[in-house]
Amino acid sequence: MENTIGTWFKRPYIMDGEIIRPLPGGKEGYYDPFDFYNEGNRSRDNLHHIFASIDIDDSKQMVSFYNQYGPLGIIGRDIMKITRPYINEGKQTGLLVVLHDSDDLIPVAEFMEAYDVPVGEFGSRYIDSKQIPSILDVSLYAGESVEKFTYQQRRFRWILDMLTALFLKDEDKVSQLLEDQHPPIKELMASANPYLQGTMSDTEKLASAMEIVVKHINAELANRTSVKLSSDTANLTISKQLEWSFDSLLTALYMMVLMDVQRGVVSRPCEECGHYFETNRADIQYCSTKCQSRINTRKHRERNRQ
Repeated sequence: MENTIGTWFKRPYIMDGEIIRPLPGGKEGYYDPFDFYNEGNRSRDNLHHIFASIDIDDSKQMVSFYNQYGPLGIIGRDIMKITRPYINEGKQTGLLVVLHDSDDLIPVAEFMEAYDVPVGEFGSRYIDSKQIPSILDVSLYAGESVEKFTYQQRRFRWILDMLTALFLKDEDKVSQLLEDQHPPIKELMASANPYLQGTMSDTEKLASAMEIVVKHINAELANRTSVKLSSDTANLTISKQLEWSFDSLLTALYMMVLMDVQRGVVSRPCEECGHYFETNRADIQYCSTKCQSRINTRKHRERNRQ
């Protein structure tokens, strides 16, 4: 999966109560979230590690992430497809959409209201046009709630931590993660393995944990991604890069997890600074020599005091 490209957008954001909103009048720009995976860029931070390392109690870190990398695209992910217009008293009064992984039809206006999308950004297109604005348009102009952001980030970190625990065959860590009582994690485990029991052998816990991780990553990527070949500008040679498309930045982050699994590396938080980094060795616990040096200095001082 080397030499991949993709496109996502970013624009200025501000914190408005419990909503991270686009700054009015801010201009959008575009970038490649997969740039880390291209040749010569491995010294840069991987985007999914930056996301996992955010302190969800620090609103400034959240806004900074949005300003640098754009929104997660949570709203667009929940729209599976456009359905038919609905009629009231002989007149078309709106459009119906179906939510992802659901058969429920709901009015577009109701969907937008539930997600606090500013209808004025799109004018009358919500009720008059043949189709809903594109998922990209919705993501561009809609804010995202802190609650939804923390919900998704907590799940994402749990998946990274569980993959690392499974890689290291750390049975104590697997057990600890399976006992996580935060609602996003409890819902995740229940949806992936509804028969998960509290009294299981270590082997059963490892198997259940693997099932949860695999099912969740597959569900996050199902019907959300595609890849294509492209040629050079003269149409003489096939590009060496695979061009990915995805419905949200969050989907792209899970694609990065899939790439790491394929490369045989896992992500773990640094024992010193807490920032996530990649490794394929069980004995690497620090993201840099700088952090390891800090730990060694602290241990040395502690021994001298004793």
